Amino acid sequence: MWSRLRRSINGHLWLLGLWLLCASDVQARQALFAAMYDAPPFIMARSTVTSESDAEGIDWELLQELASRSGIDIYPLRYPLGRALKDVGSGKMDIITGLTLQMANQYQLGHLEQPYYQCHVRFYATAALAPKIHRYQDLSGKIIGHVRGADYFHTFDQDRSLRKSAVNHLHQLPGKLLRQYNQLIIAQDCQMDYLLAKLGLQQRIQPTRYDPGIPVSLYVGYSRQTLSASTVSRLNQALRDMLAEGWLQQVADSYIHPLSSPVTPALP
Repeated sequence: MWSRLRRSINGHLWLLGLWLLCASDVQARQALFAAMYDAPPFIMARSTVTSESDAEGIDWELLQELASRSGIDIYPLRYPLGRALKDVGSGKMDIITGLTLQMANQYQLGHLEQPYYQCHVRFYATAALAPKIHRYQDLSGKIIGHVRGADYFHTFDQDRSLRKSAVNHLHQLPGKLLRQYNQLIIAQDCQMDYLLAKLGLQQRIQPTRYDPGIPVSLYVGYSRQTLSASTVSRLNQALRDMLAEGWLQQVADSYIHPLSSPVTPALP
């Protein structure tokens, strides 16, 4: 009798220990939610209904690899940029990709130590108008399409004399330009060049002669309210390794090579 009771107790203790081990593993595995706005080739809607997700792109793959290397589950959700910034700032979402330092300062967001990509701000117009835009003053009087919530460069962002027309998604801008709702587009070249190439519009919509010469470094941003220092440290280490190994460059090249160049990884 006592031996059967002892075996029964030992069996239950073994099951309790196994349950506690599994429970601690589940508890240790964090889950973060990432707000990602449409910005080809960083985030793009998939055209197939058989895919595992409804999006693809550089940022999509970046977050999957960050999750794998850091041991932190990351669930990306597609958002309009303006709402994404607000929700990460308020702590409703945890992470955002494609963050600039201006956005981080405006919405009081944290960001990982190193940028993962670099673009440049450019203006675009129809092939007939693009050669006539030589300087900043030539923007006056033109309706300029831009993505709501995006920052481009200080002079433009603060200039209230310019006529600006906001949209929620980048892919809306070429159509509005061709339908003459706008005369100009302002965008990051690595995004707009890719989009125009995919749409076959490189001959109809072109960069203007005026080039602000503004580089834009892109960061993975995060909510200061929801991410702990240890979580940020794990993500930072994962990103450093990815940059040092050239992993991000290979992914970027597979999407947009040779339209733009990735950030050179910082030396250890």
